Amino acid sequence: MGACMAGHKAFEGRGSCLPMMIPLSHNIRHNIQMAEVCMKGSIVYEADRRGWCISWPMDGKRYKVRRYKQNAMPVTAYGHAGLPDRRRCRGFAMATKLLALMQSRWEQHIEGKCAFSIDEFTGARWSDVCEFYQLWMAEVIEPNRRPATIHSYWSYYRNWIEPFFLAHPAMLHEIKLDTLNRLLNTLKLQPKGKLNVIMAVRSMLEYAWRTERIPTVPPFPRREQYGIVQRVPDWLSLSDRDKVMDKIEAEHKPIFEWLSLHYRRPGEACVLYKADYDQINNAFWIRRALSKRQIVESTKTHAIHFVPCDSSFTATARRLINQDTDSQYMFVNVRSRHKQDGGRYTLEALRNVWYLACKQAGVRRIWPYRGTKHTSCTAFVEAGGTLDELQMLTGHARRDSLKHYAEVTLARKRQLMERNKTKRAAQ
Repeated sequence: MGACMAGHKAFEGRGSCLPMMIPLSHNIRHNIQMAEVCMKGSIVYEADRRGWCISWPMDGKRYKVRRYKQNAMPVTAYGHAGLPDRRRCRGFAMATKLLALMQSRWEQHIEGKCAFSIDEFTGARWSDVCEFYQLWMAEVIEPNRRPATIHSYWSYYRNWIEPFFLAHPAMLHEIKLDTLNRLLNTLKLQPKGKLNVIMAVRSMLEYAWRTERIPTVPPFPRREQYGIVQRVPDWLSLSDRDKVMDKIEAEHKPIFEWLSLHYRRPGEACVLYKADYDQINNAFWIRRALSKRQIVESTKTHAIHFVPCDSSFTATARRLINQDTDSQYMFVNVRSRHKQDGGRYTLEALRNVWYLACKQAGVRRIWPYRGTKHTSCTAFVEAGGTLDELQMLTGHARRDSLKHYAEVTLARKRQLMERNKTKRAAQ
């Protein structure tokens, strides 16, 4: 005891103000730690606002929370000195409840039971799902995506996402798997449409996570929940395709021949310029496409493709670029009503010409895209071409997107096997 007192006096002699260090038991340390957690934050009176707020320190900042359940916390009672009377003030009672709630949520965060988000209490505008979706569309989607994609994302929002979250209000960080399952169950769409809506929500939440609006992206419904069934692409046999081509009028035939021979999309053919034809290399530069009837200066894969001109089309290509017309487009619809746009083809005009030819040829009606590109791709694989070779020809970004052509070939083989078996049985 004397040694301890001597040591203490020695510190005093040196002018030290350090308290005497006493070892603490584990229980005492635990209680002090919990007391510190519970004491986080404080109630502050703001004279200029005549109300109360919670001052909450976090990440080196001090946040002020002025609303409890979206209601302000005003001073409703004053004392004789003109100061707030905490005992009779309803606003102070609300602030006390809010502070207790925040401290409780913080303790749960420390224990790993939940993620603490100050936005839950500050009510920042991007925490609301509907408001953040609109912000995400304005800042991310509209400046960078194609018109058709923008139109689809807004359609998903107006028809499905906004009505759901207005009926089931939630903040961004509150969206969990069960929330997404409920949203999925409200979608009165085909399986692919359901997937598109949920993927739009996923893209929004991934952006919210990258901007640190939410601590993590929740798990999403499994693919089998959408009821998607892989469909075999619709296509024509080469004989049926040739029958349709024979019925197309001569003035419209070049654009359909180009589509069939070069494995390209109709929208790319509609906006192909004469200047895109490289006469030296006898090839086409594919630089642009159509999206929601608008010309966009990029292809679907956002890549520029250099496509060799088929030898059987070379003479036609050279004739078209030298045709006497003021239009900049390679393929000009002489019956176009939009001469101010260079008289180019529209997707609607292509469909009308193709459907009429299908009817005259007695061939079932399918989209021009399927009757030209799908048919050519399927015929290529049936002739022994590999998917890697087909990917090189079409310029697809992912090889997986071509697998269905192999499935078409497999289905065709089965059909031939069954037909051959039937013939043998008849003999």
